[in-house]
Amino acid sequence: MFINSTETTSVNFSVENLNLTSAITANVTTTLSYFSNSTTVPANGNITLTVYGVYTGTSFSSAIAGSGLTFQPGGNTMVVDIKAVNAKPGIYTIGVALST
Repeated sequence: MFINSTETTSVNFSVENLNLTSAITANVTTTLSYFSNSTTVPANGNITLTVYGVYTGTSFSSAIAGSGLTFQPGGNTMVVDIKAVNAKPGIYTIGVALST
């Protein structure tokens, strides 16, 4: 994803809960790296990633710091907010890992 030096935007990630009868709760970890000269290097601290919450259909559940996100059965959309302040513009990779 291209991120400008000063930007606020959101990225959506599809999360499918294959358990069709029960919601699952997972902890979310985000990572950010910068692609430079065919090499991926860690991004600087001028860009923050914040997990905003989860959409299931038209319902939205906000993320609460320090607690997991709940994913209802079926398809969900996890929203991650990106805020860059005086960052190096370029192509970044955003990683998201879920753990229970």
